[in-house]
Amino acid sequence: MKFKSSIGLLLAAVLASAHAQEVGRASSAQSPVQLIMLKAGPATMKITADDMQKIVTEHVSHLYALSGRKAALAAGPLVRSAEIQGLVLIDAPTPEKALEIEGADPGVRAGLFTMAAAPLLLDKKRFGKWAEPGQFETLYFGFLVNGANRTQDAATTQKLQQQQIAYMDRQTAAGKLVLSGPFSADGERRGIVVYRAPSDMEARQLAEADPMVKAGRLSVRLFTWQVPKGAVK
Repeated sequence: MKFKSSIGLLLAAVLASAHAQEVGRASSAQSPVQLIMLKAGPATMKITADDMQKIVTEHVSHLYALSGRKAALAAGPLVRSAEIQGLVLIDAPTPEKALEIEGADPGVRAGLFTMAAAPLLLDKKRFGKWAEPGQFETLYFGFLVNGANRTQDAATTQKLQQQQIAYMDRQTAAGKLVLSGPFSADGERRGIVVYRAPSDMEARQLAEADPMVKAGRLSVRLFTWQVPKGAVK
């Protein structure tokens, strides 16, 4: 069992390294963070308006309680998104542990939400203390996914990666790119970027100026994300 566990950890590390080669700079400052995606649950259309308000209030209180315990790093709804209703970044070593933590959410227990989890590597120093409830800011959350043109040879891919790192470093220094990191499990989604911008148009321009995206090796799916002020530095 220990041998199998070691192989699993090694495979996870290899996959994380491969993903990092396409999403910014691999850094020792990055550590496991679990992304919980909240989607519409089976009870969404059955809950009365009064019950819905009560459950949502309890859901928000739950997330703030997790923040107080340093378990939730950032959380909030996606605006005008039918695919995913909200995102929660959980400080946990595995997706299974994160699902266990978020499984206590009253919204999940009532069937208002279902959950899906994906492992990320992020710099946890990029997160801070949440402001009081009701004080939010709008960020722009992007999934970097496989693009339509992934035929580049190794040398071209490496050059694109170097250009991407330089681009991301500039946007981070300018205070526009506030989070980025790779998924550490294989799949269509390669990583995430989160931009702080005055409008969704400017955020999209920033995301699409990424050299990997411009070359078509990656594509970006951008969402408007509301999070408590202070949650993301």
